[in-house]
Amino acid sequence: AHYKWLLIEATAHFSLKNIEQARSKYSQAIRLTDDNIQAINGLTILELSDGELSAADMNVDKALVKDNDNSDSWHIKGKIALARNNLNQAQKFLEKAYELSKKSPLIMRSLVDVYIQSKNVSRAQVFLDKILIQTPNDPMAMLLNSWLLTQKDELAAASAELGRLSSLLSSLD
Repeated sequence: AHYKWLLIEATAHFSLKNIEQARSKYSQAIRLTDDNIQAINGLTILELSDGELSAADMNVDKALVKDNDNSDSWHIKGKIALARNNLNQAQKFLEKAYELSKKSPLIMRSLVDVYIQSKNVSRAQVFLDKILIQTPNDPMAMLLNSWLLTQKDELAAASAELGRLSSLLSSLD
């Protein structure tokens, strides 16, 4: 119970941008138990967001040694590679995360991002389509979809998607 509370505190501090307090809570949680992949991944995300890529790499590798089939760890490893602008590695790690967790919209969003950066519009579209099947009214996915459609010169489809997005957003008033 104490471990879970430390994770909640660390997440709250991180959300409030209290980086050092979050780091302290994650570190306490890591020392508390051997089953600490969630805490290691939390600390790794903090380090990644703080630009500490070497520390993030070291920690995500620790998590993967404990559980090589943890999709969150592979996702984070892909985001670290992306932060280093190593698109090939990022694709490899994110595809591994996707293989382990095919329904994760977060992983699919990261794959869309890496494939757009790699100029692989068709592969980005594959994952964006999967996101839109899961969450058809996701405004960000709809906007990205319209942009991808313009990249493929499908202007009528892009315009229709923007119209759908406009209708969705106007209904939120």
